[in-house]
Amino acid sequence: MNASFLKYVRHCIAPDSINIRTRIPSHPVYYIRTSNRHQHRHKSSTTMDSPPDEVKQQWKDKLVGKKIVDSPSSHPDHFCKQDLPQGTQAHRVIAPGMMVTRDFLPSRMNVHVDDEGTCTHIRFG
Repeated sequence: MNASFLKYVRHCIAPDSINIRTRIPSHPVYYIRTSNRHQHRHKSSTTMDSPPDEVKQQWKDKLVGKKIVDSPSSHPDHFCKQDLPQGTQAHRVIAPGMMVTRDFLPSRMNVHVDDEGTCTHIRFG
């Protein structure tokens, strides 16, 4: 039985206040205790560590006040996206009003930019 399916079913069957054992339709063998639905949440923060403070400060010094551009540039006030940390969910550039997920990944660098694309601050998580 897929664990994510069980979480979904546990979420849909009953509110937290009900302390009953509920049979999942079409799966007569599996039972779920609905009052414990928050006990088995996945903690993504345990899979990756946050970078050291020195590394965070180095990125702040490199990026804050510079314009984030798509292609390499020799301009001293530009920083190319290709030079940001690479990999699955290693970074994301966040513009004002942009919708983002609320998942917490300690090693992911969030680069916040203003309307012109200039980095205002960075955060990890």
